[in-house]
Amino acid sequence: MESHACGSSPRQRQDRTARPANDRGGRDRGAVAVEFALLFPLLFFLLFGTLLVGWRVWEAQAGQATAREAARIAGFGVADTDSYGHTVVCLAERSGLRPGSVTSVSISFLDPTLTSTAPSEVGGYVRITLAYRSALGAVPLFDTGDGTLTASAVSRIEQPAGLLSDTTVAEGGTRCR
Repeated sequence: MESHACGSSPRQRQDRTARPANDRGGRDRGAVAVEFALLFPLLFFLLFGTLLVGWRVWEAQAGQATAREAARIAGFGVADTDSYGHTVVCLAERSGLRPGSVTSVSISFLDPTLTSTAPSEVGGYVRITLAYRSALGAVPLFDTGDGTLTASAVSRIEQPAGLLSDTTVAEGGTRCR
């Protein structure tokens, strides 16, 4: 075996000094911590924002489904405003809205051109406007108000309604029994 001035072969010296390409000797640990500290809040708000938007879209869909079904029921006649209001509140809860979240249900009647109010008669239209409180309340950056959402739907009147004029049938947190 050949001897060198430092007492070791070139192969042994190379093995002692060579490091893997991904080993930087701990110098990047601080950089990784800084990158994490900068990116974590951004990723957290992105995830949280996605959840908020998804929840709000789901609530809007549930409110619209309730208004659409309430308008369809009203198109077949509303004889008693109390029972109709209770029916709409139960529809809202079955659609997924929080119990007691419906704040008002308004009925208005429109002429066949949908441009002006008219008495309730077959061939005319009924518009239902549903107001309800979001389970999230007012969400910053999404809401300017108090977290109350509205949905409305229009349906053709197929049977004469017991109501002859516009009215509000449920108000103030009525609950389904």
